[in-house]
Amino acid sequence: MVWICLDDLKAASLGCYGRRRNTSPNLDALAREGVRFEWCISQSSWSLPSYTSVFTSRYPYETVLTREYLRHLRGETEIARSRDPYRMPKMNQHWFGKLRPEIPTAAEVFSRAGFRTAAWTNNQWLAPALSGLDRGFGEYVFTTKPDALVPPANESLTAAADWVEHHRQERFFIFIHLMDAHEPWHERAEFGFGSRALDRYESEIRFADQQIGTFLDRLRQLQLRDRTLVVVSSDHGEGIYEKNERFVGHGGGVIQDLIRVPLLMAGPGLPEGKVIKRTVRKLDIFPTLLDLVGLPAPPEIRGQSMVPLWTGKPEPGPDDYLPAVTMGMLKGPEQISVITGRWQVVLIPAYGSVQLFPWASQESPALKLRTQDEAAAVAENFVAEMVKTMDRQSLPPPVNIDPQTEKKLKALGYLK
Repeated sequence: MVWICLDDLKAASLGCYGRRRNTSPNLDALAREGVRFEWCISQSSWSLPSYTSVFTSRYPYETVLTREYLRHLRGETEIARSRDPYRMPKMNQHWFGKLRPEIPTAAEVFSRAGFRTAAWTNNQWLAPALSGLDRGFGEYVFTTKPDALVPPANESLTAAADWVEHHRQERFFIFIHLMDAHEPWHERAEFGFGSRALDRYESEIRFADQQIGTFLDRLRQLQLRDRTLVVVSSDHGEGIYEKNERFVGHGGGVIQDLIRVPLLMAGPGLPEGKVIKRTVRKLDIFPTLLDLVGLPAPPEIRGQSMVPLWTGKPEPGPDDYLPAVTMGMLKGPEQISVITGRWQVVLIPAYGSVQLFPWASQESPALKLRTQDEAAAVAENFVAEMVKTMDRQSLPPPVNIDPQTEKKLKALGYLK
């Protein structure tokens, strides 16, 4: 099993999601080979809470959020009471701690089931000391060199392919994390996209796509491609546009381009060319992978297997639909997005703000189409239950960002 995650990749920049520029021929081909999820929603709009959520199938408030976050939701901090977003800290890193040790990760579950596990990660927020996401991986490759930022996609994918060749006779679960689409971007003039911000962003996507194609070719040469489940996803999107070059970035909002991410799956037991138009959540990936290899899901997880969405055994009914929640802003006041039915509800709890927006996905006719009031009630009830749960839990302390880590995070555009 191979799981590739392209950091910062918004769905709208891929050809299989409608982009007319030739950004992703290899990923487009992979989508035709398997299942493409049209509306996959990330549980956070930046890396740390997003990855802890997807690897545990739990919400960020259950994995890394601290008591300072809870105090903010309740309006207990001076900044929250001021209702002045400009007085909020530029970065809310004090809201986040290391993954709670009692929560099992996907790598731990697969390792206990006899899978050989390995990961290649390149985002400073995924460093073992900050995230705890190395748990369960037999090998966790993360650079500790003081001046090394991130390697390009070809280095990580080549290392992973070499590892796969060495372990080709074993069952394996590997995670490959690519940072090419994350700032700072190269122009990569060989693709002819141009030098504007969006051009450089999408030329990096094209470069990563090219390297993924080479990696998949290597699997074919090893006669493993037809026997290997391949998953491609992203942690969150990016606010970068063609007509308006104003750079929004990520981590400070819940607009569609920040929370809608690509999700592709291809391999044994999966249909070819299937498109799922129902809204799904990134925390549904973990239980889906377990279902595909016949392993039971941990009882405490929040996600659901997505296999019934293409097998119909049984087809999920109206009451099985769970809201897609995004939370844990890195920048500015906390915004919580709850997508339910045809509505996106955006709450700013510290300010008592509730806004509703139409959601564009084409849901199954069998689903209950909630009214605006019903959708708002679902969102408000979720937040109320979250606050109660956090209040009775032992929450992690904030992460400790040492000077060397701070230097690297600044180089990636954080902690400015």
